[in-house]
Amino acid sequence: MGQWRSMSDCPGCCARTRSHRFATVTQIVGHYFDRGRNPLVMQSSAAEPGAWDARSYCSNVIVPWRRGHDSPLGTSPDPCVNNPLRRPLIVAAPTGVRPHTLQLWQALHGVLGETPRNFEKASEQLRQCLAILRRLADEQDNPLTLPALISPQSTLRIIDEFLAVRSGGDRGLAIVWAAFETFFKDALNLARIKRAAINSADASSGRFGDVNCYAVNDELVLSVEVKERSLSLADAADSFAKLVYDKRFRFLFSVPALEHVDMSAISAAAISEFKKGVTVHFAGPAELLRVGLLISEPESASLFLRAVEESLTRYNNQPSNRQAWREIVRDTVS
Repeated sequence: MGQWRSMSDCPGCCARTRSHRFATVTQIVGHYFDRGRNPLVMQSSAAEPGAWDARSYCSNVIVPWRRGHDSPLGTSPDPCVNNPLRRPLIVAAPTGVRPHTLQLWQALHGVLGETPRNFEKASEQLRQCLAILRRLADEQDNPLTLPALISPQSTLRIIDEFLAVRSGGDRGLAIVWAAFETFFKDALNLARIKRAAINSADASSGRFGDVNCYAVNDELVLSVEVKERSLSLADAADSFAKLVYDKRFRFLFSVPALEHVDMSAISAAAISEFKKGVTVHFAGPAELLRVGLLISEPESASLFLRAVEESLTRYNNQPSNRQAWREIVRDTVS
């Protein structure tokens, strides 16, 4: 195995799958400080020489270290409880893992398989891990370096990959806010666009949706409710129940889809709201982005990516989402 020259070379620390990051560091560090531990073993019940409890070691040693160093590995308080790591051994051909992670498991097995035979190799691996983690922590404070022009296809690919992981709304909300701030603010003659923090109470925040758009006279003209899952009739009814208005305005559900069984009922509810003064629309984040890219100058794609970064930084609900965003953007446009 050659040296890890860049973040993408490291099979665990720098893969987007956080389980592999924690596993790489836990197994190498645990073995380095106790040569009796088998780096390929994860559970003390494994019928292998050098069996040990890697999960407890990770929780008691690696996680506290991570908290004091800007969480370059991710923010999970108990990462080894994840299904991919709830196994006694790290093997070359694991079963029960997602196909797109198989190569990571194979690479991790290859790295750790060399460690017990060569103490110098273990020392080298530990130094490389620490260097990469230091780089990850340092980069969290540095702005993204982006080209002035980014193709619509690359921009959409970034968004598709970023939204493929559920985040409780954090990722979707950052995308939608950035789309309105970059593409639609001038097009809709908006004075300001305000987004809420994740899980903020409606009454305390004084909002209708997750993103609220205001005209020059501070009149609410458009409200957006963002969800990373399909919209059900119960979801729609909840949102409509929050609405208090005395003038006509628009309400957008930015969702990936409507629940199939509820489509007719949601459409009927939207028509009912229209009669009361609210025009209801439905469009997923990718749809908004396609329209935004179409009506904007080519340079706007780069501005949009920076706006997503700004939203993830300013609200910082889940630091791991910002880190994942940076990795996806770099991998796509570099």
